[in-house]
Amino acid sequence: MNTGPSAIARLIRSNQLSYLLLQLPFTPIIMNFYFTEVDSRDFRAWYGLGQTHEILKMHHYSLYYYQQALKLRPNDSRMLMAVGCAYKLLNKPQQAKICFWKAHMLGDPEGIALTHLAK
Repeated sequence: MNTGPSAIARLIRSNQLSYLLLQLPFTPIIMNFYFTEVDSRDFRAWYGLGQTHEILKMHHYSLYYYQQALKLRPNDSRMLMAVGCAYKLLNKPQQAKICFWKAHMLGDPEGIALTHLAK
C-alpha cells in the first residue's frame, strides 16, 4: 500500500475519509502534515479537514480549516456556510449571520442560508 504524501492527499479528496476517521481518531493531524506538503492550494482538503475536526467536536480547529478553504474559494457559498456554521457552534452569532447573508447573496444552491438566518 502506498502511504506517501500523494496517497494521503488522494485519500483526503475521496469519500473514504469518514471510514478512516473511525479507524484512527488522530488521523486529521497526520493528514494535515502530509497535506500541507502536497498541495496547500487545494480547497477540498482544507474543507475536508474542517469537516473532520467538526466531527471530532474540535470547533476552533474546524473554523480555522474552513477559513483556509474560504480563502481559496471566496465566492463559494458552501465555504461561507461552513464558516457560518462553525461560528454558530462557537456561539458567535453575529459572525455567523454575516457568513449566512453572504452565502445567500452568492446564491446558496441548497437554500439553507435563509433558514439559518431566520433562526
